[in-house]
Amino acid sequence: MLVARRVQKVAETQDKEQRLEELPLNNFRMTPAWVLLGEPGAGKSEALKQAALEVEGVYVTVNELINTTPPLEEWREKTLFIDALDEARSAGADSLPLRIRQQLLRLSKPAFRLSCRAADWYGSTDVADLQGASPDGLLMILQLCPLSGEDIQQILHSNYNVNDPKAFMEQAERHGIAALLSNPQMLGLMARAVSGEKWPESRSEVYRIACEKLAEENNVRHRQTSEAKAVDNDTMLKAAGQLFAVQLLSSKAGISSDSDSSDSNYPELNQFKPEIPAAARRALQSALFTPAPGNTDHLIPHHRSIAEYLAAKWLADKLDRESLPHGRLLNLLLGFDGGVVADLRGLLAWLAQQSTSIRRRLIEADPLGIVLYGDVGPFSTADKRYLLQALRQQAERFPGYRWHLWQDMSGFRALADESLLGDFQRILLASERDDGAQSDMDCVLDILKYGHADVTLAAPLLAMIKDASLWPRLRTSALSIWLKMASPVETKDLLSQICSSQVDDNDDQLQGKLLDFLYPEHLSPTELLLCFHSPKDSRLIGSYRMFWERWLPERAPQAHLPALLDGLCGKQEVFNKYRSDWMISRSIGRLLAHTLDELGESTTSEQLFNWLGVGADQHGYFNRDHDSQLKIQNWLERHPQQYKAVLEQCIKAEAFPYQSLRLHGAKPAEDIGLWHLHLAGTTDEAEARVHLQQAVYALLQDRGARGLSLEVLDEWGQKFPSRADWLSEWLTCDLEQSYWRLKDAAQSLTDKKQQAEERHQRTQSLRPELHTIATGTATAGLLDELATVWLFGFWDINGETASERFANYSDLGNELMQAAESGFRKSLQRSDLPSAAEIIALNQTGERYYISLPCLLGLQLSWIDTPAQVAELPDDQVERLLAMHLCTPYPGLDELNAWRAQVAQQRPELFSRVLLLHAASVFATGNSSAGMEYALSEDSSYTKVAQLASSELLRQFPETAAAQQLHDLRQLLKAALAFAPECLAALTRQKLKSPQLHAEQRLLWLALQVLTGSADESEEFWQRLGEAEAADVAMQLAVEVLMQGIQLQALRPSQPEHILGRLIETLIRHADMERGRGGFVTAAMDLGEELRGMIDWLGTQTTAEARNELQRLLDIPVLASQHYRIRSTLEQQQARKREAEFHFLGLEAVADVLANQAPANVADLMHLTLCHLDDIAHELRHANDDGYRMFWNIPTRQPRSRRGENLCRDVLLARLRSRLDAHGIGIAPEYDHAGDKRADLHLDYRNLSALPIEIKRDDHEKLWTALRDQLITQYAHAPKSAGHGIYLVLWFGDSKKLKSPQKRKPKPSTPNELRAQLESQLSEEERKRVFVRVLDVSWP
Repeated sequence: MLVARRVQKVAETQDKEQRLEELPLNNFRMTPAWVLLGEPGAGKSEALKQAALEVEGVYVTVNELINTTPPLEEWREKTLFIDALDEARSAGADSLPLRIRQQLLRLSKPAFRLSCRAADWYGSTDVADLQGASPDGLLMILQLCPLSGEDIQQILHSNYNVNDPKAFMEQAERHGIAALLSNPQMLGLMARAVSGEKWPESRSEVYRIACEKLAEENNVRHRQTSEAKAVDNDTMLKAAGQLFAVQLLSSKAGISSDSDSSDSNYPELNQFKPEIPAAARRALQSALFTPAPGNTDHLIPHHRSIAEYLAAKWLADKLDRESLPHGRLLNLLLGFDGGVVADLRGLLAWLAQQSTSIRRRLIEADPLGIVLYGDVGPFSTADKRYLLQALRQQAERFPGYRWHLWQDMSGFRALADESLLGDFQRILLASERDDGAQSDMDCVLDILKYGHADVTLAAPLLAMIKDASLWPRLRTSALSIWLKMASPVETKDLLSQICSSQVDDNDDQLQGKLLDFLYPEHLSPTELLLCFHSPKDSRLIGSYRMFWERWLPERAPQAHLPALLDGLCGKQEVFNKYRSDWMISRSIGRLLAHTLDELGESTTSEQLFNWLGVGADQHGYFNRDHDSQLKIQNWLERHPQQYKAVLEQCIKAEAFPYQSLRLHGAKPAEDIGLWHLHLAGTTDEAEARVHLQQAVYALLQDRGARGLSLEVLDEWGQKFPSRADWLSEWLTCDLEQSYWRLKDAAQSLTDKKQQAEERHQRTQSLRPELHTIATGTATAGLLDELATVWLFGFWDINGETASERFANYSDLGNELMQAAESGFRKSLQRSDLPSAAEIIALNQTGERYYISLPCLLGLQLSWIDTPAQVAELPDDQVERLLAMHLCTPYPGLDELNAWRAQVAQQRPELFSRVLLLHAASVFATGNSSAGMEYALSEDSSYTKVAQLASSELLRQFPETAAAQQLHDLRQLLKAALAFAPECLAALTRQKLKSPQLHAEQRLLWLALQVLTGSADESEEFWQRLGEAEAADVAMQLAVEVLMQGIQLQALRPSQPEHILGRLIETLIRHADMERGRGGFVTAAMDLGEELRGMIDWLGTQTTAEARNELQRLLDIPVLASQHYRIRSTLEQQQARKREAEFHFLGLEAVADVLANQAPANVADLMHLTLCHLDDIAHELRHANDDGYRMFWNIPTRQPRSRRGENLCRDVLLARLRSRLDAHGIGIAPEYDHAGDKRADLHLDYRNLSALPIEIKRDDHEKLWTALRDQLITQYAHAPKSAGHGIYLVLWFGDSKKLKSPQKRKPKPSTPNELRAQLESQLSEEERKRVFVRVLDVSWP
């Protein structure tokens, strides 16, 4: 059974806690493109598969999509459901989202859905890459919500045969793992893992037991084989772990059980080099593996996280028990910067949980991933503290490192360790208020929120709640935790302090949470209403608004209802629409509807009248939500006596009919007229007049007039003679005063007679012309008139269809219409048709040929019926028709757009020729639009025309065109940038020399000059921007030109990153950077959108220049409001760079590395060697043999001295050789290189890979130059070294003898500082292959 999943829209920022509505995923069926985010095992894949089935879409993985080139035709015009972006992040050097985008563009932008782990979604930079492939240019981000309690019970009962799901959930709560149930995969694993009273106590326990269960679920036939009997489950689980480890670290999709079905994504089993083949075969037969969709011979893991867990368990065994060097595994796991790629975050997290020896190194690499994807509960206190410190360091680098995660925080519960209470208290009470410190507090609060908060933290939490210097989200989080341990008295005291402004609550979030917690058990209606006020932030949909709008109507007890409504009636100032959002007023309607159902029949008419007006502003207006309005309306209609009582109160209020709004549009009782008539005789004069008027209206409008007639009214007048004269006011009218009505009726009759006469005369004149009309030889004017009738061009010839219009036009009706249709088609063959040049020339004078419209209509009719025949029309005829179409943009000819696009594709030269002729004519009249600008820039059908014509169109474009015409120029520039960029440099210079060029138009050409000219030539542009007082259309369009030119790279501008950085810096003061505030879209908002796009684009570039520019922007004070976006972009950029530069090793090479066997390549050889060097460095300082002594001369009774470089080299040679021999790696001193140059040490693996090591003492004369002059220039570029090498420096610790660095830089004071200074000499590219190590051999 599959439950219907719910999602939340993901907001761009999280500066305030907003409660976003949970919506069914099905609500987004018609949304062209969306991304579904969720934690591992949240059910993203199943949700996509189910959604694909419902719309007959195509489910495909990201790997399948990007590796199928060209994309399958069967995918075209289908909605694509693309799964597992996070599992393919490192699939190539190019940006993965860009590769997805390219495939989608090849498929002509189909609707698509994409899934990704929330923690591995790169936010705005991924959106920037993908939204261009969306059918509407937009990309919605959705977060998959956890399963609800009801969902969990349904799944347990239907899918896992749990008889008592509620008891199951209660047991999970008692064992502290209830939070795991909301994840579908964890729910399934727990259902498998639980057996009787044996319950797991942690996430890792769930995985362990579930894996054991899966391992036992073998096919019965397989269990009977002798081979299967010889393999126990533990051995089989280890074998599966090895297979999963090799699969994940080589980025393979799965394993082929049949050699004939194997391919690069599904290699056969022996390529994985299983340690115990029989155990591996049995693992493949177990439920740990499952057949891949569409091919039963291809086996994939039961779930990726299962593979990650077992792979990590096997790898931990290798590391902790079999001495696999950490460096070799880290080389397979980590990117160039020491971070982990998205594909391997889950594996790394479980490895940190399983292996104590490598845990801290992995914590440094990805502390957040370890919390989210693994289980830190079993960590020692020291390791948990180390993890806390690593999270703090991550917060200092980027305070918002966790803010993109919405539902993925439950992993933090495992850090709620009593032994860390002191750490928590210290962090929560910290006096620092920088972003890093507050982000660290935020992290601790999540630990306490999802875990257990000790009562000793109550005081620090309360202090945070009251501290207005903290982020609002920290205060509300602290309140949520504090409420779990506070008494009602303490809680009401805090509420009182907030309501009396003793505690600041600028957005009402604290008050909203407290009201939610206290009401109704601990707050009376009077106490509650003391807290009622206009929301302080009218745009925030937070806890305060939610309480009054939703929670109060749902939970108010019946006994509270009268007091609540009476009290709210006295709060008119809150509902003043000029002071408050009406949403709260609408919500009061729900409370009112509930009260009417419960108490409406028993209340007094005065009280009912007051209640029905609750929520009204000072003018008596209110805004009910639709459902409440209907409920109140229906209640009044069902209760006619109460309706009349309220209506009577409305009339007494002397503000009728305004007060009658309180009747909520209810239909009056059938006898309401008689009721009014009765009261008209018994009430005072003012009220009686209103009642009598309403009685008369009831009769005239036949609304509530049962029993009422003129005779009854006459009888009433006789009964109340003093008031009888009132009747004449409403039953009679003065003909002289209403003369206009008579005149209007007479004119209408005359018009109808005239129209009938005209139709008759037309019929008489048209009847003889039927033949010429049908043959297309009638006069052009007559055919034009008939075409205008067909196209609904006459205001007085009405009709929904052409047939109806012709019937109104002439008595010949359908006969005339059929003749006209024939004539329109045949008019294309007339011999007197004007040429394209003549059509365009006449159009220039403001006139047109009458034959144009009939020809175009005939063309459209033929195109609809026989498009193949239309496509065969000769060039001269097509030229005429195209000229007509360009000159006659008439409503109703929309089908010709497809014909025009076909001409552009099949006859681009002809099209360009006619277009340029037309444009020259149009531009000559001062008009700036030739009617094709948008199509040339946006429609791929016109690509060839844009290539041929855009340059000349730009050259002809009127130079006097001002601001209101700049959009036409922008579209032409967009087309030229995309399809004819080679013309723009010369054209720009030519335009800018023209004295006639309009000042606002000049800004766009100056923007082009920034892309095509020198820095000096660009200064006018920057000066103009700097002098601008506000954003305007010209500025916005100029920025668009620059952005497009940089994105397309067609003009190859110099320093594009700096151009964008300077634009952002210059224009930020003119831009409105906030989104979603409603109202009109201003130039400042459009400019803000462009600037956000620029920041995002810099994040998509993984160059050093882009990173440096983003770093520079962080230091500019005017950009302080954008620091979060910029820092977030920097984080995304670093992750993208890591993904782009990461390369998975081949399958067999990975298997060899994990077996601690031969190096896979020179890079692996280098990392193996570095690993041994790092081990030696550690041993020199910490082993019992005092290894550092081997680098010193220690004569008896004489000062010790440094040993010579060659002797030091020999010490290292001996230590390295003992380690490398086991791998078959040779090592030799003084190896000769080209030019009679010698490296100090030379490593060689089977004459396939070689690695030079250059060694220097820290006092060597060439310490600072040998890295480049010797290692890089002379040794590393040997063919078998492929640019790899190690520069090894011996640190003796005597600053006096230390060789001074170049350029008068200060001497390093530690080995790490020396290493950093040496590494700074390396370029980014060199750092991938050349490494520096400094061995500390100093005497303690």
